Amino acid sequence: MSEWYNPIVRTFNRYRVALRESAGLPRERVVASARLDALIPRDQRRAVWAGLRARGLETPDLELSTATRAGWTVAVLAVAGAVGVWVGNGWAAAAVIIPACYVAFRLSRPWAKSFPPYVRTVGELTVYGTRFADHAGSGYRWSHADILLKVRLAIAEMLGRPPDQIRRDSKLFELFGE
Repeated sequence: MSEWYNPIVRTFNRYRVALRESAGLPRERVVASARLDALIPRDQRRAVWAGLRARGLETPDLELSTATRAGWTVAVLAVAGAVGVWVGNGWAAAAVIIPACYVAFRLSRPWAKSFPPYVRTVGELTVYGTRFADHAGSGYRWSHADILLKVRLAIAEMLGRPPDQIRRDSKLFELFGE
């Protein structure tokens, strides 16, 4: 009979080692409750995220700050408006919006240095990065709290909100309506 193990703890240890090596953090600072924005300086986040991904760890995409996102949105709308005026057709402006959004997204990646609202702590990052396949054959059974957190993180990611806004008694139609 093989020994069981907790895949969430195993994943946490992998993140801890990777964060220590990528960001040069002492072991005692990398705990589940540690806020990522306090651990990793803004100017090092892209490099640390690349280091985590190079080690095979799953990370969500970093996001633009609100001001930077607003600037890129204005630029896309200006390009679409200029095309509409130049061609003399409002449909041409509408047709250029999607390609302009894609180009803006690709060009804006170097400025994406903010953590998404649904992954704020090392613990949330660990649960985000623990795959169901990691549980197969582990002998570990998900606890009710593990399942609840994973579902809350999935919904928070989909809605782009912090997980603490997703409560146990939340109804989906209320969350989508807010």
